[in-house]
Amino acid sequence: MTSEHMQNIPSYETLRRRAEEILQKTDRNKKIDPTDQDLLDILNELEVHQVELDLQNEELRRTAKELEAVRDEYYDLYNSAPVGFVITDRKGRITEVNKAAVTLLRSADRLRGMPFIEFIDPQYIAGYFTLLKKASAVTGRETGKSMELCLKGQGPDRWVRLNLNKKLDESGRIKEWRFALTDISRAKKAEKELATINQQLVQEINRRKKLETELNAFGEKLTKAYQQRD
Repeated sequence: MTSEHMQNIPSYETLRRRAEEILQKTDRNKKIDPTDQDLLDILNELEVHQVELDLQNEELRRTAKELEAVRDEYYDLYNSAPVGFVITDRKGRITEVNKAAVTLLRSADRLRGMPFIEFIDPQYIAGYFTLLKKASAVTGRETGKSMELCLKGQGPDRWVRLNLNKKLDESGRIKEWRFALTDISRAKKAEKELATINQQLVQEINRRKKLETELNAFGEKLTKAYQQRD
């Protein structure tokens, strides 16, 4: 329960005051001897306590409904996000994923319990562990650590930008790793195509320079031949 919802729950004194107001509007048991003040006090206290419990239960039910609505809203946002979210335990075994992560990992298998590194292209695993080591040395939950890596699997390359944070337990030890995976496959493909175009352009420029050099040399030969003819 959040602190905000806790603050919304009436205090004990408020509930007791409301309970006493409710009881003042109800009829007392007329069969009780009005001279037996001790018994009347005990019954009054019991009645007040019962009303207090009823009011507390009413507030708890209302708060539970509010928390359930917040939870459902968070769950919908979590699963509809375009960014893949993966949570692993301290040993790197997947404990939670959203729909976008399932799409990125392209796995029809049960993901929970699987090591996250099984989805990373082998040539990036060393860099991945280096990133974890650096993040482990950062104080607090936010690490600010990220890297680009290629995911393993059949089909076209799946490039992602991996942003890393961690969750600590009460003793300050790492309890969970939390990854945000942004699909950058299109950007990487465009980058690769641009590099290819640039390479072809450089080759064409060099070819034309070579041709120009050859033409200049040929022109010089023609000039010499013409001069020798005279």
